[in-house]
Amino acid sequence: MRVLQVTNSLNLGGLERLVVDLCLHVDRERFEPAIACLSREGTLAAEARDAGIAVHLLATESTGLARYSSFRRLQQLVRSEGIDVLHTHNSGPFLDAFLAQSTQRAAIPVVHTDHNRVTWPDRADRMLLERLAAKRFGGVVAVSEDARNNLHRYEKIPLDTIEVVDNGIDLDRFSRPSKPTSAWLAEIDATHFDQRVGVVAMHRNRKGLDHLLNAVPLIVAQHPRTGFIIAGGGPLAQQLKDQARALGIEANVRFIGKRSDVVDVLWALDVFVMPSEAEGLPISILEAMAARRCIVSTAVGAVPDVLEHGTCGVLVPPQLPEEIAKAVNIVLGDAEARTRMGNAAFERVRRDYSIKATMRKYEALYMSRLSRARQLR
Repeated sequence: MRVLQVTNSLNLGGLERLVVDLCLHVDRERFEPAIACLSREGTLAAEARDAGIAVHLLATESTGLARYSSFRRLQQLVRSEGIDVLHTHNSGPFLDAFLAQSTQRAAIPVVHTDHNRVTWPDRADRMLLERLAAKRFGGVVAVSEDARNNLHRYEKIPLDTIEVVDNGIDLDRFSRPSKPTSAWLAEIDATHFDQRVGVVAMHRNRKGLDHLLNAVPLIVAQHPRTGFIIAGGGPLAQQLKDQARALGIEANVRFIGKRSDVVDVLWALDVFVMPSEAEGLPISILEAMAARRCIVSTAVGAVPDVLEHGTCGVLVPPQLPEEIAKAVNIVLGDAEARTRMGNAAFERVRRDYSIKATMRKYEALYMSRLSRARQLR
């Protein structure tokens, strides 16, 4: 069965990482995976191709109305490659699949995953189209119960047509760093810090990185030789650097940009912080758990269900830097608690959030959607 993963890009990010991992871990005796990028390829495209996975870029230099015709190119790709099932990720690819289906007779089955929005409600026209598309395709997949409830509340998609498939990660990738941590820290000029707190996140609204920076002075006041490693990039990158300068914390903060070596970033940290204002089931949390990191996170989306406050991590309210600082200060002063929660986090992600378990659920969906489509023909 030929399954085409449809995404906007393969830039460094949680959704994109999941797309590649689904292709890497699908049962290759039964499925042949491929990826279609609507807007750009991105860093992870090379990894996919190196593993023998075809990556198709559907973007063109078209102007005017033609630039909105990516659904036509998707339709052509489905025909030329003999695709059996489309697996779309988030609203743009979903709507392209909907338009592609609406302009041809033989409907290709679609499995759609909604990775939750940064903010709800979304634009009214987009939510309406997604509701229509969900009805046409027989439902959608949500990455958590919280995401499922949002789809029902805001897009009025019936609950019995929304299936929850938790995100999963490749645990083996996080079993050890790719290089000695001391050497990696030397590369970013961070060897002199006694302890290190960090995050891997897009530098954009609602990720809460400004709240983390506002917490830094309160943490440094108690733990002055603590370094803060902030990985990622995005539209707020310069604004965040300016904020660090205004707070007088530049000496303690390292902005290291977009990284392909997330494993090394995580292994260099004593505490991983996720300060987001809104999330679904973030891959970054699962990755930190797989690396046995102690985690301080805001209680948003599915995070409280995954972390279990006090067992696998520490939860704090969103948008409150002083609460972030209080939690980080406590765990920085308690090495035994950090180890205990890091180990518990690993056991939790190993038990419930492996990519293999996620992939088996999607494989079953591919088979059932294809079987239903054949019955309707």
